[in-house]
Amino acid sequence: MKNIRSYSLVGAILMLLLGLLCVTMKSGVVSMALSVLGIAVLVIGVITLLAGSKSLGIGGIIGGILICVMGWTIVSIALYIVAILMIVYGITSVIRISRSNPCNMLLAISGPALTAISGFVLLFNQSGAVDSVFTIVGILLMITGAVDLFYMIAGRDV
Repeated sequence: MKNIRSYSLVGAILMLLLGLLCVTMKSGVVSMALSVLGIAVLVIGVITLLAGSKSLGIGGIIGGILICVMGWTIVSIALYIVAILMIVYGITSVIRISRSNPCNMLLAISGPALTAISGFVLLFNQSGAVDSVFTIVGILLMITGAVDLFYMIAGRDV
């Protein structure tokens, strides 16, 4: 039981720290994660090359360099694709729902309409949208970590 409690304490503290990191750095968290990933892939490529696997090692080195140099470009392309999919999904859902004549049309189309609007925001303001998401996620992580710590201090199970 004591072991589970210490893991819960570590988890709560990590949630608080990660939440604080997300709120303060926003999309910088992605940049940092891409840098760490790129360096890790690069190091693994060098180790693999030194271990004797020439093609796999060179592939890892090239992959690590590409992640470090072009990481945000890849993320940006993925965000454009997600934005377009959100817009298409939202619009087609609004059309499908409006054809079925639901009892409360406004309530029925509000979710898909918000999805389409979010897609447009992501398409035309990527950095603002990503910053907003990281701020919201950071706040939620800090709240969760604080609540877990409160319950631990109060002596209740999390």
